[in-house]
Parts: sequence; structure tokens; C-alpha cells
Amino acid sequence: MKKSFPVFLLWLLLIALASVFCSVGVTALDLSKTATLKYGSPAAGLYYENFSATTVNDAGTPGSQNISYVKKAAAAPVKIVVWSKLGESGIMGSNVIALAEDFEARNPGYKVLAGINGDYYDPPTKTPVNALVQNGDVVKPTNFSLPRYFSVGFADSGTALITSKANVLESQYCLSIYDSAKKRIQRETALNGINVFPSSGKTSIYYQNSYPYVVSGAHYFRVDHLDIRLNYGTLLLKGQVTGETADTAALDNQLVIVTYDEAIIALLETNPYVRVQKNLKGDNNGYDNIIGVGSQTLKDNAILGFEEIGDQSVSFASTRSPRSAIGFTAEGDFVMAAIDGRQTGMSGADLREEAFVMQSLGCTSAFNFDGGGSTQLMVRENDQLVMLNSPSETYRNNANGVLLVQADVDVAAAFSNFTATGVDLAYELSPASGVTVTDVSVYLNEQKTEVSGTSFSLDGLINSGINYISLEVTYQKNDETMTRTFLSKRINLANYGFSETPVKAKPSGFTVEFIKDEALNGFSAIVNFDDPDATFHKLYLVHDGIKEIAIKDYRGYVCDFMNVSDPTDFSFEIEFYYRLNTINPVGETYPEIFVYRYESEPEPEPEPEPEPE
Repeated sequence: MKKSFPVFLLWLLLIALASVFCSVGVTALDLSKTATLKYGSPAAGLYYENFSATTVNDAGTPGSQNISYVKKAAAAPVKIVVWSKLGESGIMGSNVIALAEDFEARNPGYKVLAGINGDYYDPPTKTPVNALVQNGDVVKPTNFSLPRYFSVGFADSGTALITSKANVLESQYCLSIYDSAKKRIQRETALNGINVFPSSGKTSIYYQNSYPYVVSGAHYFRVDHLDIRLNYGTLLLKGQVTGETADTAALDNQLVIVTYDEAIIALLETNPYVRVQKNLKGDNNGYDNIIGVGSQTLKDNAILGFEEIGDQSVSFASTRSPRSAIGFTAEGDFVMAAIDGRQTGMSGADLREEAFVMQSLGCTSAFNFDGGGSTQLMVRENDQLVMLNSPSETYRNNANGVLLVQADVDVAAAFSNFTATGVDLAYELSPASGVTVTDVSVYLNEQKTEVSGTSFSLDGLINSGINYISLEVTYQKNDETMTRTFLSKRINLANYGFSETPVKAKPSGFTVEFIKDEALNGFSAIVNFDDPDATFHKLYLVHDGIKEIAIKDYRGYVCDFMNVSDPTDFSFEIEFYYRLNTINPVGETYPEIFVYRYESEPEPEPEPEPEPE
């Protein structure tokens, strides 16, 4: 009896230690590859494989696995793109092969090499649980409210990502104006608002507005039918301008742009394709491809515990199911993987097993996507898009996915040394096999710039505002000459720490009207002028060194001159004061001289006396 009590304590200690070890990841997790079933390389720097294996989970239970993965080398000229198939008023949903076909149809000059299903979603509406930004279009900006859900954004380099829980939108909607190919954004301007009159020099839109307002002096341009009109927490509107119109009336699928901005008017007169949206800022500034994830399973090369992983629940995380995952290696290689289940000889994995698989593939960070019947991993094999894994459903339509795409000409660009009006750009071109580049044009907004070499400084950016820098490449492929935009980068300088300073105009266009006034025995001088930015402070009329201040009334700014000698010639200068971005007013003299000759009315001739009869 005396010996049994210490033994009992020893057993309790071992159980406690086992529990602790499981919680920190010191477990029996294991993976043994049994056979390679398929492998290939659809492009340089891209490799895929499907293999059978046996895994062991934390409980020591073995599982038969069918594992598929695609690995993109950090240096491979292949982009990571987030994509969903959009209808006019919502996400349509599609399997990952149809998703790739939709991307290629909408983006000529690109070939999809591989793809995986993406975020959790609401099955009836295909609304993703978390944020979704695809190729710069902000479809859904927010993540699900529970803390375990977040989104990841892929850097243009394809070698890193940003994780974000609380995504932040810019304060204003923006109007983007495309070129004729609908790929290069020529100009983007922040809107005064929606269904509000624009202020001087600005632009607004009218949407779902039935009343035909007329804004004095403005130009109106109508989009008769919007291709895209989404509202997943913020508006995304896209469509072709069909021409000028007379007022602001816009039906549900229409849009009217109202503007005083001469540069915008000139572009809209060409009937371009346009987009209206709010862009993300903060941590997500500059990320054009963002997608939601269920959880992070591998962090800094450490497999997280079920409680820390969370995902839908601890029970969900610790149950073997079909799984989809993405991750990065320490060298910047990108990995997409599918672990099949719910089929004979395919056990599926819990999320710690999934993390171990990703770690075995070289990843130091990994994230879980929607799994179960949604798990799909696709590759291009013999120039055909085929499923690499064995989905448990044939084939579920998912909300979105991640695609690996190869451009005819890949552009790797680096921007640096931002100023209020400039930026440095260095780029490198990687043509695909069979492609010969013949010319490259660099655009700053709608203007083609004259630059030499592949590394240079660009000046003339809109002061602390929104700019687009684009590279348009002319090349030959299959005996055809093509010109396409392979880089169109949005740079909102305000997001890089440059506060926008409005450029205000001083008063101008002064006129003086002289009106004789018998009650004054003199005259009134009435001054009017243009002051679009309300910078005016005060003004004087100056004659012979004498300054008379002008007082505002309903006619303008008025100086009264009384008891004037007859006749008198006057030469007036206008001395005016205004504030642009200063506390104290600035004064100057208007260059024009205003001349007036005062003459009293002659006394009327007396009527002659009537002659006596």
C-alpha cells in the first residue's frame, strides 16, 4: 500500500505532462510518404505533386492520406491573384477550374497555372465570411466580427503577405477612369459624395436617384447599364459611359457622373469604362489581392494548439476532414495544399495535422481555408486545367479562390523614395516562352512619360493625391503584335504620409461698374470678382494715393464717392487681400486700371415764356 500511492502520483504526473506537451505542440505528429502518384511543372519555378501518405495525429491515430500541393519558387515570374466570379449584383460562385477560366476570359494576356478554393462563405448567396479584394477591386472590405477570423493580403512580389483583422477604408469614394482596353486606369479622383452637388472643380455621382436635378454649370455623363453593382458593406460599381445627359436621374442599374473638373470632363467625353469604390488604407494600403482565412495553423515554424487555432471551433479544428491550406516558406516560396477526406483510403486531417503537412512541405507559416466538400486544388497539365486532388464533392461552387497566373510579360516593379509629387520606380520584365518584347511605355495617370532605362524618378504626380503608374508593353507572340498593360499601380500619396494640401485660387476677374447717383452728388463704384475657394478678405479702391474700402451689399463690393467736383477724371487701382493657406491675409494690386469720368447732368434749358397775345 505504501508503494502504490507514489505510483498513482507518477501516473497523474505523466498524464499532466502529456496534456502539457499536447498543448505546446510536443506530440506524436508524423507524416510518412508512401507513393508519388502525379507530378509536373507547368512553368519555370512552379512544381506540383500528388502523393499518398500516412499521418499520425496527436492521439497517435494513423490516417491514410491523399495529399496534393503546388509550390511556387520565390523568384518565379508568377503572380498570386485572388479571384471570384462576379455577376451584375453579386458573387456567382464557381469551382476552381471555372474560376480560372473566368479570370482568363476577363484578363487577356494571362494564363492560369494553378488554383485553390478560398474563404468560408454563405452557401445560398456565396457571400464570403471575410474581406475580398481581387486585382484592386474592393468587393468586401470587412472580416467577420469574431476575433478568430481575419484576412491576408498578398504583396505584388508574391513572396510575402500581410495579415489584418480590422480593415480600414479611405474616407471618400473614388471614380476611376480606364483606357479603351479597360486595364489601364488613366485617372482617379476622390468624389465629393453620392447624390450630392459637387463643389467647384470637383466631381460627384448620382446612383439609385430618381429625381432629375440640374446642377448649374456642371457636365453630366451617364452609364446606362452597370456591369457590376455590388454592396457587400461598400459599393463597387463598374460600367461603360454611354454619353452626356441632361440631369442626375439614375435608375438602379445606372450611374450619372456630375463634374466641374475639366480634366475629368475631357476623359469622360471619350465614353470610357469607369469604376466607383472605396479603397483600403492602413496595413492593407497597396495590396490589390486580399482574401479571408479561417485561422493560422503554423506561425514562425511553430504548430499552434487547437485552442489558439480556434477556426470555427476547437471541435472543428480537432476533427479530421478534407482541408485546404496556403503558406510561405522562410525563403518566400508559396505553397497551396489539399488534403482529401470522406472517401475510401482518405482520412482527412485535423488542423494540427494540416499544419504538420505544411511544415513538412517547407512552410514556416500556414493558413486554413474552407475545407470539406469545398476543397479543390487545380493545375495546368498538358495545357489543360485539371483537378490535382480528389474533391469529396463533384464540383462544389465556391465563393472565391487563389490563382497562380503567368503574364505574357511579367513585370516586377519596386517603388521607393515617395515625395509629395514624385516617386522612384525600378522594374524588370520577364517575357514568357515564345514572347518577344518590342516596346515599353510608362504612363503617369493619362500622360505617357518620357523615361529611359528601367530605373528612374517620376515627377509630376498629383500633389499629395491619387496617381496611377502603368506599364504598357508591346510584344510579339505567335506571329501577332499585341499591346497590353501588365502593371497599373495605384499610389495615394496621402497613404504614404503626405497630407493632401488643397490648391486654392486667389480672387480674380475683377470688374468695376460706375453708377452716377444724384443723392450722393457723386457716384458709386461697384466691384465684383471670382472667388471659387472663398479666399477673399477685403479690398480698397485707390485713386491719387487715397484708399477707399469697399463695403459688401447685394450688388457687390461698393465704394460711394460724394460731392464730386464736375468734371473729374478718375483712375482706380484695386488693392485686394486674401488668404490661401496662411493665417495672415496676403495683399496685392490687381494689374488692370479702371478709368471713369464724372460729369454732372447739365441743367435743363428753361422753357421759353409764352408770347403775349
